[in-house]
Amino acid sequence: MTGAWWSPESTINVVKLLCLVSPVGAVLGWYASLGRRRAVIISGWVAVIVIYAAVAIAGVLGLLIGQPDYVWVPLAVTGSTIAFVFSLTLRPVLRAHERVELRRTIARDL
Repeated sequence: MTGAWWSPESTINVVKLLCLVSPVGAVLGWYASLGRRRAVIISGWVAVIVIYAAVAIAGVLGLLIGQPDYVWVPLAVTGSTIAFVFSLTLRPVLRAHERVELRRTIARDL
């Protein structure tokens, strides 16, 4: 077994850092409903999915190389949960942008 990636006392800080994206996602979701900066919002959304999928993979790798539970469990659970939630909410964000763009197009035509 290799040395642990961090100490058991540091686990709560790691989890807090990993969960920082949740309020950011709420703000991005609200901003997406305004229909502005579509490319930035969608790119950020996909980036969160990719980053947290990598975090989940790091957790699985930690399990495979023999890291203690307090290392691999927060990585695997938090990474997979956040990647899954952002994956599920990507389509509604795209639809919100489309609705706003359609409203703007209709308003311009009037």
